[in-house]
Amino acid sequence: MTDVALSQDVSRFLRYLGVERQLSPITLLNYQRQLDAIIALAGETGLKSWQQCDAAIVRSFAVRSRRKGLGPASLALRLSALRSFFDWLVSQGELKANPAKGVSAPKAPRHLPKNIDVDDVNRLLGIDLNDPLAVRDRAMLEVMYGAGLRLSELVGLDIKHLDLDTGEVWVMGKGSKERRLPIGRNAVTWIEHWLDLRGLFASDEEALFLSKLGKRISARNVQKRFAEWGIKQGLNSHVHPHKLRHSFATHMLESSGDLRGVQELLGHANLSTTQIYTHLDFQHLASVYDAAHPRAKRGEIMRFYRPLGRIAALTFDLDDTLYDNRPVILRTEQEALAFMQNYHPLLRSFQNVDLQRIRQAVREVEPEIYHDVTRWRHRAIEQAMRDAGLSAQEAIAGANAAMMHFAKWRSQIEVPQATHETLQRLAKKWPLVAITNGNAQPELFGLGDYFKFVLRAGPDGRSKPFSDMYFLAAEKLHVPIGEILHVGDDLTTDVAGAIRCGMQACWIKPENADLMRTLDSRLLPHIEISRLASLTSLI
Repeated sequence: MTDVALSQDVSRFLRYLGVERQLSPITLLNYQRQLDAIIALAGETGLKSWQQCDAAIVRSFAVRSRRKGLGPASLALRLSALRSFFDWLVSQGELKANPAKGVSAPKAPRHLPKNIDVDDVNRLLGIDLNDPLAVRDRAMLEVMYGAGLRLSELVGLDIKHLDLDTGEVWVMGKGSKERRLPIGRNAVTWIEHWLDLRGLFASDEEALFLSKLGKRISARNVQKRFAEWGIKQGLNSHVHPHKLRHSFATHMLESSGDLRGVQELLGHANLSTTQIYTHLDFQHLASVYDAAHPRAKRGEIMRFYRPLGRIAALTFDLDDTLYDNRPVILRTEQEALAFMQNYHPLLRSFQNVDLQRIRQAVREVEPEIYHDVTRWRHRAIEQAMRDAGLSAQEAIAGANAAMMHFAKWRSQIEVPQATHETLQRLAKKWPLVAITNGNAQPELFGLGDYFKFVLRAGPDGRSKPFSDMYFLAAEKLHVPIGEILHVGDDLTTDVAGAIRCGMQACWIKPENADLMRTLDSRLLPHIEISRLASLTSLI
């Protein structure tokens, strides 16, 4: 295997993330950058095959990355991407185990930013407008808090960067990265007031905000004016421009929970920079729980990111939420391949990579077939048999037989006893529902009795994160969708999907995962747990 072949495997993984996981272009680009860097490191170490990679080589990747100046947070992001890639290779039967498991980056020191609470921000913005410079300062305060600008971005604004009709401003951030940001109605109003007075100071200067001498206002002048206004308005803490940026980020995150959205507004290159703003109310909620809840003292660890509302029902993802799905998938893929190769002499040389290629070809002809993974697999196997030279009738019969064989092995799932005990307790309190994008059948491996019903992508609607099955669950349960807590391991299909349709969400995090360092994190869940049994704390 050459570097080209290494890159081809990464390209296949990225196609999977884009097509089946439906990750955003920005997230895909982040994955690609991290994995391209790994490929470059692999070239330095002489790695020719992903199958040659072990934990020692992964650690060498980490060491080399650090020597090249990569910080702890960025290294954690790179290792997260590599773990996800190796997990996928394991699921494809191309690796036996994930060599990146257990390899972690050194923890970066955390300096928590101080912010101004909403009431104090409102008091600060209510300044005495007794002169034109006060109007200018009010406009700067509104823009700073309304868009979360850096100080350098604020003083660098020119009039041409404004679009007051749309309420947006164009800024050039760190690394010459451009951002177009909404600034809010209040900021637009006060910019207009300032523009009416700006001619008193200068007429030919491009800068939006001017000093009393008619020149572009300096960063030091802004710092001085903001500090003075904080004192005049009676704020207890020192007011400096970056504190307003912190306040913008914290208040936006508290109200929306949208990590990626806040990251984009702030112009952060990495989510690890944005994560620091989760230290306020979210940690407060967790500390209150730890201190007060009777189950917290018994080791049931639960982290709160949003306040939980009333819970009338629980819905669950199946794979990797209620049991470890990787062993059964690996074994099933191996058995399914052996079945194909032994089914007919024309299929002796058939490989999983051939099936993946045909699956993509089928998807190109039937773009929506991916919502039903069982039908998609059946169509791909049927096409593979026809491509090998079997007749149409033989291919249909062969695909039916292959799917029966696949279903047999797919149901050989070992469910932990703790899962049975937890679901049994929860089912006494609330109705439980399973919602799956996959083809697992819980009634075949001992979980069917816990659920009122099971919803499957395809027959019951589009796959998660689309809202079809979430709304169908609420309809069949006859409960408001906002009173359902969905539990799952996937931050895109489970957490983001549930929250966007109005549900509450619980993320059951995979081993060694970190919400703030996971590439596909977008929306904060309501709660985070490390093991399923923690849900009994809610009873």
